[in-house]
Amino acid sequence: MRVEDLYPPFPVISIPDFHSVKVEWFECLEELAEEDVICFMEVTLRKKDSNKWEQIYFGNGTYCVYHELEPGTEYELRLRLKWEKDFGPFGSIEVFETPQEPDTAFDLHKAIKFEDMDTIQRILSTSNAKVEVTDQMDYTPLMAAVSRNSKSIINMLLNAGANVNAANKLGKTALMLGANKGFIDVVDILLKRGASVDAKVSIQKFRLLQRLIVAIVF
Repeated sequence: MRVEDLYPPFPVISIPDFHSVKVEWFECLEELAEEDVICFMEVTLRKKDSNKWEQIYFGNGTYCVYHELEPGTEYELRLRLKWEKDFGPFGSIEVFETPQEPDTAFDLHKAIKFEDMDTIQRILSTSNAKVEVTDQMDYTPLMAAVSRNSKSIINMLLNAGANVNAANKLGKTALMLGANKGFIDVVDILLKRGASVDAKVSIQKFRLLQRLIVAIVF
């Protein structure tokens, strides 16, 4: 047998998570060993738009697992055998894609901070479950947008189902934040979207709502 004739088997590729790939070739090396052909398997990988191949495995096992992939990315993978001092030909190039990692509540707050409208829209279009999750300041995304006077983002969040009357642990609502900062246009948006002015509030809330009334009247 010549090394030029040692074509690798077709790899079985599975993706256990967002950052990993498992490549299997089963008993290929054992079958060659039965014919006194002792080989090693090399696995190389690259991003689909890259020219640089990276060796992720070299050995005599039946599979390998690589854990340093990027989520939502296409990769190309190939195998080849090494017999004694020489490598055989590469097998076919196989293409696979890692799944996109789910967005977290942190991602939404970060996008609001930088006013990244495309990211905000993408996150809101996939799930509304994160619309009420608070950040380190105990602000909901709506409160964060109000504090930044970001009217476009406020409307996006409300259209995505954000609770206009949600209160944090201190009892503050988006309406109170807007009134406290004197954002008249924001206050107007929140009132038109159903923000509640509750008569049974604490003294602190009452003072904030007084500012709200002044803002609207004048």
